Amino acid sequence: MREVRIRDTLSGALQTIDPDHEVGIYACGATVYSRLAGKKMEKAGGAPVDGITEPAASTPGDVSQAQRQQRVAQWMVPVFTGALLVVSSLAGEQQKPGSVRRGVGARVRQFLTPSA
Repeated sequence: MREVRIRDTLSGALQTIDPDHEVGIYACGATVYSRLAGKKMEKAGGAPVDGITEPAASTPGDVSQAQRQQRVAQWMVPVFTGALLVVSSLAGEQQKPGSVRRGVGARVRQFLTPSA
């Protein structure tokens, strides 16, 4: 898969994102984080809770913390997975014939232009 270049909205600088590495790692990391929080809650057994991600007043501290982590992770996973899909789509758009033609043309001009 090709790398994608995006413009940073704060600095205006072009930044390169490699969808195979950066966004994919975040998506996988969120999944692992979610699994670890789920394992903590699973080990607690029958701890009293109000819901899967809502602790009761009598919920032990470690289980309550794992529930808060799980509440965050349940949103991180789809957000990063969606970002991965968007970045992958952008990379696919760069491989369309028009984009390839412009890229090849720019590369040829770069070699034909005398350097200072």
